[in-house]
Amino acid sequence: MQDYDYIIIGAGSAGSVLADRLSADGRARVLIVESGGMDRSPYIHLPVGYGRLFYDKRWNYGLTAEPQDALNNRADYWPRGHVVGGSGSINAMVYCRGLPHDFDDWEAAGAKGWNWETVRATYDRIETRVAPDGSTEGNGALHVSDVSDRIHPLNRHYFKGLEELQLPVTANMNGDHPEGGGVYQINTKNGRRWSSARAHLHPALKRKNVTLRTRTRVLRIVFDGRRAVGVELRQKSSTEIVRAREVILSAGAVHSPGLLQRSGIGPGALLQSLGITPVVANDNVGGNLQDHQAVSYYYRATEPTLNNDLAPFWGKVKAAIQYALTRKGPLSLSVNQSGGFLRSSPDLPHADQQIYFNPVTYTVVGYGKRTVINPDPFPGFILCAQPGTRTHR
Repeated sequence: MQDYDYIIIGAGSAGSVLADRLSADGRARVLIVESGGMDRSPYIHLPVGYGRLFYDKRWNYGLTAEPQDALNNRADYWPRGHVVGGSGSINAMVYCRGLPHDFDDWEAAGAKGWNWETVRATYDRIETRVAPDGSTEGNGALHVSDVSDRIHPLNRHYFKGLEELQLPVTANMNGDHPEGGGVYQINTKNGRRWSSARAHLHPALKRKNVTLRTRTRVLRIVFDGRRAVGVELRQKSSTEIVRAREVILSAGAVHSPGLLQRSGIGPGALLQSLGITPVVANDNVGGNLQDHQAVSYYYRATEPTLNNDLAPFWGKVKAAIQYALTRKGPLSLSVNQSGGFLRSSPDLPHADQQIYFNPVTYTVVGYGKRTVINPDPFPGFILCAQPGTRTHR
């Protein structure tokens, strides 16, 4: 039996921040339990390495949802990070604070303290914003880079389209006027992915009061009555119970409710049908999940795109040398370069669409083996629309 003040389940974006904050006083004993391994893969730190991580089961759960009637009985692929840093170690790094009215709506619905002014102050505290010339604003651990000076020339056609359609343009989607088309900022530092794990967890691990256990699965949360007092862990073939004053569940939108259900918190009838004695019967645990579906249009281009830079072998070598020498070039960027928050109708009070413009197209190869995403051998680009809700307060 080992005792801690806090056990944090999941070393993803949220768990990394919690580990840092809760251990900062040097006294509280903090254990972080992560089912994946350390974030050592070079593809994790290489921004464009996202394409290699999207299907790689070494770093990615690669979940598949149940077939959905609304999707013509198709089953969605859900990438989820299975590594220190969680999905923040394998995503495309677009950094968006969100639109102010969405936070105000949350508070109006009962989430006290989640209004935009309060949340914005928190953003300001945690961020260091890096301008194209390298100057910085803020002193937070999370670096947010403005890469508007480095995007592919093809992006100019996206902005020309906005102009022709008389749609708004914003200079900063994380600024005071975020609605409109613009260049996405990304969470990188000196050309490398700067996940919450790099910003928060790795510095916290230098403290003697912080312990990280990787490749360790949490089987269930242990309760004394209705109070969580510890966790049952499995590492390789051995199991043990570790106790704590508080247990914090931050295993993501899919695995957190799954662990709660295995521990006896969830729909009573479902748990009983699986032979699990309910600790708290609550039908909302594991329910009401909404995915953010998107429609992507792939186009062949009549001028060079990132495909021309990254598809041929010589192009890969050139980009690798440029990145190694300068930490710049196409390998230092996200595939999502431009986009924005736009209204599908001028009659709407707020933006209801998020747009992405990628100066690249790609093909998935190696299904069932070593699945990877490769740039196409011809110039192309992607225009993607991701609808949100059209009902606002």
